[in-house]
Amino acid sequence: MLLRVLNLGKIIKMNFVYCVDTHKYVKVDQCLKCLKCAPEEVFLFFMKSRSSKNVSVSDILHPCLFHAYMSRHFRVASIYGLYKMFYGTVIHAGLAQYTNDSVKTNVRVECNYKGVKIVGVIDKVNFERNEIWEFKTGIGSKVQEQLSLYKWMAEETKLLQNPELVAAFVRDDTIMIMKVKPVDVTKLLARVPLIREVIDKELVKNVPKKSKLCDRCEFKDGCNYLREAL
Repeated sequence: MLLRVLNLGKIIKMNFVYCVDTHKYVKVDQCLKCLKCAPEEVFLFFMKSRSSKNVSVSDILHPCLFHAYMSRHFRVASIYGLYKMFYGTVIHAGLAQYTNDSVKTNVRVECNYKGVKIVGVIDKVNFERNEIWEFKTGIGSKVQEQLSLYKWMAEETKLLQNPELVAAFVRDDTIMIMKVKPVDVTKLLARVPLIREVIDKELVKNVPKKSKLCDRCEFKDGCNYLREAL
């Protein structure tokens, strides 16, 4: 159900970033050359591997279990990947301006499932309206499953009880806001022990066979290398 469409104003436009230093829209490549106000984590992302053995919500949602292993041992640097991170960071920075006692952004949630710690970061929590929000830059993302997992985690940790789920799709300089119906997360949670087992392996011996999923994966070249080496 579509609720409303909001104008983002000067927060961000596709391929352009609003520079708070010059008060002008600049191209993304110009922004990356400046680096004055960019959060450090955006640029460190491609310079270090994830060492955490916790299972993230992203791990659960990804259709390939092996992706969890690759994401902890390899980094793939690309302008497009950096742009996506920077795009999301600017959006969240703009939304953070609207926080108050009843509205919080980037809320970290941790809970245990069968002895495995699951971690997730909820984009926005409105305690007054009992809402969980997720902001997306693409319509095709698994936002329904993601929000349903956040709902389960929020209820497990007593952050909220039976919250409403809201998805906000960012496109150009507008946001399309929709209410989302929760789905059963039993099958998703069943993946958690399997993901942890994949992460815990020190030596990968069973690289999955190539499939259509590999075509759009940032680690496809790394998997091809491992298939040939093992």
